[in-house]
Amino acid sequence: MSDNSTLVAYLLTDTFNVKQAKAKMYIEEQPYFKVPALYFHLKEDEHTEHDYQRIKEAVESFKGNIEWHFGKAYPSRLNYEIVPKIMWEMDNRYPDKLFKDAVSSELYKEICELAISDIPALYEHMKKSFEEGS
Repeated sequence: MSDNSTLVAYLLTDTFNVKQAKAKMYIEEQPYFKVPALYFHLKEDEHTEHDYQRIKEAVESFKGNIEWHFGKAYPSRLNYEIVPKIMWEMDNRYPDKLFKDAVSSELYKEICELAISDIPALYEHMKKSFEEGS
């Protein structure tokens, strides 16, 4: 089994036709370096849109410590992202600021900790969702 930072990336590569993914959602040795997030895109084929929809439904139906968002990564034209919803909301509200700079240091650390603690359960939820949907 992968370490927690790569669980979701390896689930996606095992389940879908992933063309590119940044496998680590966070850096284990530096948990506050960045908010846990996964950026990837699928190879284009006749299943791509349906596969993105399955991923979206799995991510956004997860009930964890925080809410998660799936969608197009800004400003990428290719990549999609799985990120804490609060980060996505703040990025949209303050596009010229990094999330880390848009919130208090206490909230930033709390989001990092909650997101990291969610990853194993998010992985299990997504895996079950994909198994039920295949």
